[in-house]
Amino acid sequence: MGQPTGDGSELESALARVDRFFGGRPRRNGKRAWVPSARTVSDLQVAALRHPDPHIRRTCLWVLDHHANDESVPVFARALEDDVDFVREMALHSLACEGCKELQMCLADVVPPLIRVVQQDPKPDLRIKALAALFGLSRRDDRAQEALEQAARDNSDPIVRRCAAGAARGVFTAPKKRSERRQRHHAALGHGSVPAAAQR
Repeated sequence: MGQPTGDGSELESALARVDRFFGGRPRRNGKRAWVPSARTVSDLQVAALRHPDPHIRRTCLWVLDHHANDESVPVFARALEDDVDFVREMALHSLACEGCKELQMCLADVVPPLIRVVQQDPKPDLRIKALAALFGLSRRDDRAQEALEQAARDNSDPIVRRCAAGAARGVFTAPKKRSERRQRHHAALGHGSVPAAAQR
């Protein structure tokens, strides 16, 4: 990807260019869509992972999703480990959305990060979104189907397990957020405390 790898002046320069980039609007030439330069793409990829402001990280992912999706798949996969929920959510969409890609999706690049989200992400809502993506890929990749079956057996969240069980059988039904939050709250009260995942 040609990204700066150090923490010194090269990284600072890339982040400064991104700050200037967002200080104005991308230029358009008549009715033709804006096409970012290779350096702009590289700077955005760096900032998507390294910028101190999570809102800028998310916006960088959004721009890359729409203008440099195929070459940014490794960035999206790494951004799934971001500390901030809404950054990870944007990364998940950018990684899994086939409509945003110009080339055919490489399942070897996409499926393993989605599986990690289902297994490890602290936010159940994001695990469920990753389940939906794996469900869509399960007929093309055995690993996706196996991940659905495993999540149905042993995911730590009961709502995720239920969604995964349906998906493993060939029917994915997204939960209704308000009722699912209420179920989690009542379950937590029954155990005397609210789990960390339910507080997010």
